[in-house]
Amino acid sequence: MLRYLKSALFFIIIFTAAVASAQTPVEVDHALNLIDSTNAIVKLRSDRFNEEITKVNSLNVLDVSSLDKSVIPKNIKKVKDFIDFLDVSRSLSAHSMQALEDTVENLKEVGLTKKMTKSYGDLIKAYESDQKAFDKYTLALSKVFTNVVKILTYLDSCDYTIKDKKLIFTDRKQSEAYGELFTGLEESQKKAAYAGADSQKASIDARDIIHKVYDEIQK
Repeated sequence: MLRYLKSALFFIIIFTAAVASAQTPVEVDHALNLIDSTNAIVKLRSDRFNEEITKVNSLNVLDVSSLDKSVIPKNIKKVKDFIDFLDVSRSLSAHSMQALEDTVENLKEVGLTKKMTKSYGDLIKAYESDQKAFDKYTLALSKVFTNVVKILTYLDSCDYTIKDKKLIFTDRKQSEAYGELFTGLEESQKKAAYAGADSQKASIDARDIIHKVYDEIQK
């Protein structure tokens, strides 16, 4: 029994050393599969986001035609649902980032070549930079749509009529308060636009890095 344990230990040491010194086909397959699954997660994230933001934007909740008192409560709920979606999206991105890091750490315990260690490191950095930029964008959007909810909630409490596609407030103070809320919305929209541009750039940069890692692993 002792002899068997010594032999098994010797085999593990030799196997680990071999993995650490030479890139194996299995190691390459693991890396390529991980990249493919990471790309799939990013694509799913983008597709789902585009679907949800298209849906909420199509409501045109701040158009005068959508500001009838009978419609506002329904639209408030739909906008809040979108904000909840953004919150969940950020939570899922944190989980997927942690899952990627855990997977790489597990592979490192088996033993990786320096080349593969660098490739995995580049993959994590690319995915992390993309996720962080996307999270900042969704956070900025959360602020935008929170301001939209504030405006709709305020309007629901106001006295106004709709004439010639314009809101006519019976109280001047309400009109001024409405204008102030709209100013806050516009400021948050500007910040979201910058965050969106940063997210797009980070996504392009990350995609380029991941493609390079993919090609490098197969050499």
